[in-house]
Amino acid sequence: MQGEGLSYIADSYHVFGNDGTHLCCDDPITTGTGAASNILNALATASDHLPVVADYHLPAAMGVSVDSVPVNVPFGSLAELGVRVENIANVLTSIGADELDYTLSVTGDLIGRASGIAPALGGAKVHTVTLETSSLGTHSGTIAVNSSSQGVANGIFSLPISFQVISGCDFTDDSHCNLGDINTMFEQGDLVAGVSGGNQFDLNGDAVLDNDDVDLWLSEAAMINELVSSYRRDDTELDRDVDITDFNVLASHFDPTGDGDPVNGPFWNESNFDGDDDTEITDFNLLAAKSYPDGYVTSAIPEPSTVVLLLLGLGCVMLLGCSRS
Repeated sequence: MQGEGLSYIADSYHVFGNDGTHLCCDDPITTGTGAASNILNALATASDHLPVVADYHLPAAMGVSVDSVPVNVPFGSLAELGVRVENIANVLTSIGADELDYTLSVTGDLIGRASGIAPALGGAKVHTVTLETSSLGTHSGTIAVNSSSQGVANGIFSLPISFQVISGCDFTDDSHCNLGDINTMFEQGDLVAGVSGGNQFDLNGDAVLDNDDVDLWLSEAAMINELVSSYRRDDTELDRDVDITDFNVLASHFDPTGDGDPVNGPFWNESNFDGDDDTEITDFNLLAAKSYPDGYVTSAIPEPSTVVLLLLGLGCVMLLGCSRS
């Protein structure tokens, strides 16, 4: 009577043919008006007692399914698994089964917790478990779903999983994250405009390869290389030393026309820091910035005013062929 597990459904008790309209006392059922006369006659013929009916709902039954676990997961990526919990009691209507009360929990290198109530025939409740990807190597954990519903079938679910966190910044398969990898990323097209379509270079998983992915690469590559801070946008050699060498590289590839080549560069090591198809004033501005993170050293670089004059002079020569006076 408490409404849990196998339980009586309120107001479902019913006696066929009995509605208090019999003439008196032990008069035959056929004298009442509790049903049509042919039904009353059939009841009187079948038994000396009236049939009594009551409805009950069955205990809940739990069904759980989990997305396929990837073997390899890129370092620092957002990797999630969908966990679906459903009340699979075999009934024809939702009132025919108790509701499924459950909790989801995880252990190990997994993140996620949830609880819910699932009615019968109500479809699956979907929850998300996140894989921990902040360190390389083999990771493992357990996804558990438990139901507190009375008399529940299949009320305990436990799934151990394991996965390998690999470097997502190594595009050249040489087990290193270096200039070759970021140049390979730049070969994909104009990263300022963005290159649509999900692929291995789309590190943040938004189906667009752009500067957000470059920032992630610079951060991840530095972490993979055990450095204390992300690589800078003006470090052409990725040597943690922003100096006259980086300036000379920029000056040698400087193109004031902005008419670059989206496929064949210039690339990162040619001072195309913003990821478009040329090396121009935007890239210089990144080089001229004076904010250096931990672990960086700087050597003598021409003052910004001097650099501007040099670049403008170079642009004049390239565009107009300035005459000498």
